[in-house]
Amino acid sequence: MNRLAAQQQALLASLFDWPPDVAINNLASYADSTWARGLKVYQANGHALAQRALQAAYPVLAQLLGSESFAALAQDFWHQQPPQRGDIGQWGEAL
Repeated sequence: MNRLAAQQQALLASLFDWPPDVAINNLASYADSTWARGLKVYQANGHALAQRALQAAYPVLAQLLGSESFAALAQDFWHQQPPQRGDIGQWGEAL
């Protein structure tokens, strides 16, 4: 695998690695400080997307748990069961 392909694979894997320090360590050979900040932005976006997608699919659960607990659930689920398709609307069935 060439360096660019390896770098792309490391970035993709790091989007779902948790905690963030693990993700940054996995990118250490490719990353500088701007990468670390960028990775945190991508991860935060993924967490927000997970919460919105699951809230649309499970509105009653979201209401029962409350915003803070549901956000934590969505974040954990994002890392335990990352999406396998490009359509986030098809994700979350395992919940």
